[in-house]
Amino acid sequence: MVDASNIAINWWAILACGVASMVIGFIWYMPKVMGNMWMTAIQKTPEDIAKGWQPSMFLKTFALALLTAYILSHFTQLVRADTFANYLTTAFFIWLGFVFTVMAMNIMYEGKSSKLLIVNGLYQLITLQVMAAILYYWQ
Repeated sequence: MVDASNIAINWWAILACGVASMVIGFIWYMPKVMGNMWMTAIQKTPEDIAKGWQPSMFLKTFALALLTAYILSHFTQLVRADTFANYLTTAFFIWLGFVFTVMAMNIMYEGKSSKLLIVNGLYQLITLQVMAAILYYWQ
């Protein structure tokens, strides 16, 4: 295992991951992509979404995406991922063990539709895979 104090962070790659996450989210949640399915799963209309929208949500989402990329960068280095496949595999197992499982438990206990798990879970998986690719190619 790599000494955690020797982790090298490429801040440009982290920034690119944050931007990629926002672009993926913008496309993913468009009504014609997965947005309609998502709204159905959360039982909201476009009007409901518009009423609850605040500009600060984008800034907070971007900050959280940067944090995710930062942590993913650490993980890939701690497990000594050295190939593109290793980066993608690391991101997949992070998603499976920490993202998907938590989302599945929340949906189960909150009585939400499994469609919500599909929409949000796949978004997170795709985003982590793209972040892993960026981190690998920009190491």
